[in-house]
Amino acid sequence: MTTTDPAKSTPTAQPEVPEQAGKILAQFAGYVGFKTIEMGLNNGLFEALRQHPDGLAADDLAREAGTDKFYTGVWSKAAYGAGILEQSGADKYVLAPH
Repeated sequence: MTTTDPAKSTPTAQPEVPEQAGKILAQFAGYVGFKTIEMGLNNGLFEALRQHPDGLAADDLAREAGTDKFYTGVWSKAAYGAGILEQSGADKYVLAPH
């Protein structure tokens, strides 16, 4: 009977955190974008924006969707930052073309 030695592997150096920062941040940004979309769908924010193609201010969006003004403002900024919304004028948001 012949025995063979298992292939010896050489340990690979793990990249340091600063070297992985870009990848980690990209994954985090993707998660935040996903959650922003989920919140918009669950709370009727996209539907309200769809019905107003000229855009809505965050306070008006909150009123249309029946959501809290403060949190809708935060959501609007997050959606804008994620490229889900675009600004129309100084204070209105519209759905970004996709």
